[in-house]
Amino acid sequence: AVQQLNTLIDRMLASGLPEGSIAALNFANKLNGFVYGLFSMSISVVIYPLLSRLTAEDNMVEFKEKLVKALNVITLIILPVTAGAVVLSHPIVSVLFERGEFTGRATSMTASALIFYSLGMVFYGYRDVLNRTFYSLQDTKTPMINGMMTVGFNIVMNLVLVRYMQHSGLALATSLSAAVTTILLILNLKKKISGLGGKKILGVFIKSAASSIIMGFAVLWLYGISSAYIAATGKLVSIVILGLIIGLGAIFYFALIYAFRVEEAYWILEIAKKLVAKFAYWHEF
Repeated sequence: AVQQLNTLIDRMLASGLPEGSIAALNFANKLNGFVYGLFSMSISVVIYPLLSRLTAEDNMVEFKEKLVKALNVITLIILPVTAGAVVLSHPIVSVLFERGEFTGRATSMTASALIFYSLGMVFYGYRDVLNRTFYSLQDTKTPMINGMMTVGFNIVMNLVLVRYMQHSGLALATSLSAAVTTILLILNLKKKISGLGGKKILGVFIKSAASSIIMGFAVLWLYGISSAYIAATGKLVSIVILGLIIGLGAIFYFALIYAFRVEEAYWILEIAKKLVAKFAYWHEF
């Protein structure tokens, strides 16, 4: 209900902005929601029963370990997606939507909203996992109270930022609200379970952020080389080229975090190897 209220407030304020603002927010929010939902929701759904079992067993040591791993995996997956969305927001929106009534102006407005929504993507992921962490501890009150406080913060930031950034300000306010919610949930959880392993979470975040920034520049360089060719070709070829750029960026990013010796990177690599092996087996069959 809190999430829906935030969305309703954003739409009400956007209705007083230039034509196309609500549509730009809707398209950008759908893209953002699809990406973070694909990864973070999957992780949070899997981690919830595991944490519930560990709570019932009163095994708080393993409880913290699993929670830290879940948060770090979200960091490792979502931060490079955020960097990619910021760098390639315009070509992504153009390739996916720009046709018919969806003009270049609509692309620019949607791309701008997508950038600012993407800045909060990792916090949406943290929020989903942390909410379910409280549920596993049989505490539904804390997430609700934090959510209500965030609505107030979101309203204030909407009113401030919409004056200077129009619809992009509404998107930025949503991301800032997600960050505030995450911080409040972490502080409350630290009190509840006596520590959380913040140093490890912060260490992975810094390494992932550094790798994502480097990857972002690499992807921007690749797009700069191929942008003229993309503009001169059809949609299908543009999608293929954009997909190749994103794929190369992903490989480069995971090579960087592997070089940084991030523990969860080895875990993700093992999962990828198993998936490839399973695919090869069924292909042979």
